[in-house]
Amino acid sequence: MNESPHQGGPSSDELVRDVLETLAAQVSVSPDAYHEVRAEWVRRQRRRKRLGVLIAIVVVALADLIGLWALNRADTGGSVIFDDSAPAQRHEPPVPRIGQP
Repeated sequence: MNESPHQGGPSSDELVRDVLETLAAQVSVSPDAYHEVRAEWVRRQRRRKRLGVLIAIVVVALADLIGLWALNRADTGGSVIFDDSAPAQRHEPPVPRIGQP
């Protein structure tokens, strides 16, 4: 069942297994591989964090500048929130209280 349908040679599974075994035999183990990979990962993680902070600073600064620009261009003549007219005087009867105020 492992034989190739074209000829009586090895199947494709056996060829792939042989190639992978040959490649695995050529791999050399580095004693500092873990530390090198971890140092590289930490360096990349630090770079990502710095880039994120930089982007956040740029976004906040841009929002501040747009807000200041919009406030500067606003009409100073008519204000809805702060009106210079005298506040309306309301006279309400005192609320009866029981006990100390």
